[in-house]
Amino acid sequence: MGKLVEQTLRTMYQGVSRQPDTVRLPGQVEEAENVLFSVVSGGFTKRPGTQFVADVQLDPVDATDHAFHSYERDTNEKYLIVIGKDTNDTGNGGRCNIAIFDPSGTAYSLTAGTTALEYLSTDNPSQDLSFATTGDVTFIANKLKTVLIYEDGTFHHDTMPHQLVREADGTFSFQMYLEWGVRPDTGAVGAAAEAIIPSPDFVGKGISDITFFRNRFSFVSDETVFFSASGDYVNFWPKTEGQVIDSDPFGRTASSSQVNKLRHVVAFRKALFCSAESSQFELSGDPAVTPTTTTIDVATQYTSEPLCRPIGFRDELYFASRSGSSAVLFEYFYSDKSVGHTASDVLIHASDYIPAPITCLVGDTVTGTVLALSGTDRSTIYVYKTYWDGENKAQSAWGKWTFGTGSVIHNLTVTDGDVFILISRNGILSIEKMSLNAAEKPTNFKYPLRLDALQYIVGAYDSVSNTTTYTSAFPVDATTMSAVADSVVAPIGSQGSVITPISSSGNSFVVGGDKSGTPIYLGFNYNMSVELSKQYLREGDNQATVTTGRLQLKRMYFDYKDTAFLQVVVTPDKRPAKTFTFNGTSLGTIIEATPELLSGVFDAPIRSDGSTVTIKITNPSYMPCTITSARWVGFFNEMTRQE
Repeated sequence: MGKLVEQTLRTMYQGVSRQPDTVRLPGQVEEAENVLFSVVSGGFTKRPGTQFVADVQLDPVDATDHAFHSYERDTNEKYLIVIGKDTNDTGNGGRCNIAIFDPSGTAYSLTAGTTALEYLSTDNPSQDLSFATTGDVTFIANKLKTVLIYEDGTFHHDTMPHQLVREADGTFSFQMYLEWGVRPDTGAVGAAAEAIIPSPDFVGKGISDITFFRNRFSFVSDETVFFSASGDYVNFWPKTEGQVIDSDPFGRTASSSQVNKLRHVVAFRKALFCSAESSQFELSGDPAVTPTTTTIDVATQYTSEPLCRPIGFRDELYFASRSGSSAVLFEYFYSDKSVGHTASDVLIHASDYIPAPITCLVGDTVTGTVLALSGTDRSTIYVYKTYWDGENKAQSAWGKWTFGTGSVIHNLTVTDGDVFILISRNGILSIEKMSLNAAEKPTNFKYPLRLDALQYIVGAYDSVSNTTTYTSAFPVDATTMSAVADSVVAPIGSQGSVITPISSSGNSFVVGGDKSGTPIYLGFNYNMSVELSKQYLREGDNQATVTTGRLQLKRMYFDYKDTAFLQVVVTPDKRPAKTFTFNGTSLGTIIEATPELLSGVFDAPIRSDGSTVTIKITNPSYMPCTITSARWVGFFNEMTRQE
């Protein structure tokens, strides 16, 4: 029968691993869908749901990605800018439209001329447009536009970046900018003037990226980063001929033994990180960025993904790459040991997890969360959680969030701890918001609701039919959505109870009686699923696996907190699965059941070989659950061991 053994998985926040089960960390898992890993809880919780913010009213063309930009004017004013292709425009080469919202979903009026919108002509706004915001002005550059120069020494304005302006009355305008600086008058014209004061390096080329850095406006074009005059963002001409002063505009070329077409620039530490397809450069100046002090040097030489903008994140920077059909994510940082910058692959233990290419990276530094989009898997957000304990990286956890068959995630942005997701569901393009605080819940509700595209809806009562109708922003489907009673005005005991419709049609559903005093929360269901690694006996301080015997698991115990529902699904090798359910429901004063959040231990019989049985923790309900740790007991039959 073997000896009785017991072991504890003290932490379960290490995420997905693609290494062999025998060499994984005890807290790593095979799969993790729709969870948040946390060193605070010691384990994982069902991820927060999203809230419906706004119907964008732009055509959700799945073959293209909309550009998505956010900025904070101050603590009270934050804006979300969406630019999408105008599919009704057949004569302007793919002209785009603009929609602007605040985080509450309020739409803002926009004035834009036809000529200005033609500057945004592109089939892929997300890849071809770049943004830089200062004050009330957001400059937008289209890399497909070749910059030209008039005879009089100024720029052809309709080929230069345009500006989106927040006006004094709270509306917005999108317009060609007409105040770009002019070449100083040298008395010469045409080629003679060009010979005396050459045009900036971006003239005759496209602008692939723009940013503000060290009190200058910078344009990335081909192999060059070109800076405006210091403090004069729209002037790219020197003040005088034949003399260079520190405030003058200037450019730097990323030169090495190969062609280095720069795609993105990101401010990192005191330098400007410049990304080319096969090399990374740092541009810096000491004590200031000037024509005489600034250098651009090769920092590292890794293949990088041209479709994805790198992101600065705490003391690190992340940039994407690929290996065949699989994505790679590099963590770029300064190494005290090498006295220079280096990059490490944070997907190395989860190789092949993200299908290439990564097209978007965003991050939240407070929670240590990096989010990635794949251009191949369009309904999924890949999530990387990291935590540093001093110089020790205590967490490097991967998981994924899924948003349902047929949904398409176009873009992401993060503002003040909230992830804003540009997503199309059922042909409707909308903005949804997710708080990265797993404990956040609706006002006056006693627990978080785990539903996506959550809407707060008040019903309309019809006294003739004695029914109440609720109307959603999406087509209603009882098989994929849940309606949950609000707590403020619902009868005592019904908080969190599910409202069952008697019929539905289009975006509406009907319930019997007068429920106009019972608002509901309506959203899409999503399933949490975590598949554990195969279990082995571990020995010693390094928790090395023992593979010289057979471990027959007897039972497994899961420590939970703030949980109303969870399931453990046990699938022995070549035998059917068995599901064991924990339901923290108590009966209220009315017929409907009311969930309660409980803490304790839930155990499930396993009765199978630890190296072959599949053990999953799932939660398809709208109720939260958190697993903090686990332990198992079983019998170990030792076969042979080399002494």
